[in-house]
Amino acid sequence: MALKPNNVVGVNVELSSRSGQNLARGSEQGGPMPVRSDIRKPAVLRLSEGDLVIANTHAPAEYRGRRGLISEVTVGGTEFRVEFDDGVRPTTGYLKAEWLRPSSS
Repeated sequence: MALKPNNVVGVNVELSSRSGQNLARGSEQGGPMPVRSDIRKPAVLRLSEGDLVIANTHAPAEYRGRRGLISEVTVGGTEFRVEFDDGVRPTTGYLKAEWLRPSSS
């Protein structure tokens, strides 16, 4: 025996002409929003110990624009311990992959 939800009663819902117009206008503007998996994800950096990197503008302020050497890669490869030898404190930091870019020299 199939059970009906208690709150379901024969309900008739009519859309006003204005609601129908809004639905039609939404489909003219490109349809529904894309599913989250359809959105492109940023490329993942392949960095390893010994690579030279520069902290980009997304990094915390004390690291921005500084050049350093990766000394450790965390499990999963999403954070890197970077050692800076420019004499400015902090001299080391754990930085996320999206805060780094490879250094050319």
